[in-house]
Amino acid sequence: MASLERRLRGAAPRPRSGGLRLRGVRAFVNDEGTRTFAALCVEEGAAEVCALVRAVDAAFEEHGLSPFYEDPQPHASFAWALGDHGAALQRALSAAPPDHAPLEVPLAQVVCRTGRRETVVWSAPC
Repeated sequence: MASLERRLRGAAPRPRSGGLRLRGVRAFVNDEGTRTFAALCVEEGAAEVCALVRAVDAAFEEHGLSPFYEDPQPHASFAWALGDHGAALQRALSAAPPDHAPLEVPLAQVVCRTGRRETVVWSAPC
């Protein structure tokens, strides 16, 4: 694990300052179909998040691990439920009034979790 953590700290691209802009709500279901998530989609900063995911995938591959995501879709989950309720949740979200103002989220840290261990790979300057 120590070599993976070193690789993550050294290879992860530094995110742009200013954080992320979130807009639009979408339903996600995990690969196993055991959990459904409601999430805000990353509107600005998605390219940086995808670059971080690619760096994690490369580090995982070097250590014989599976990629984290094949097709990353940056988002911030804010609610979840057990089971696969993706279609019903997406119908409900589609019927809701459209959102107008984006949510600006400052980015303070990038943390990778491997098992129960968390590794800070980037921190914003104070």
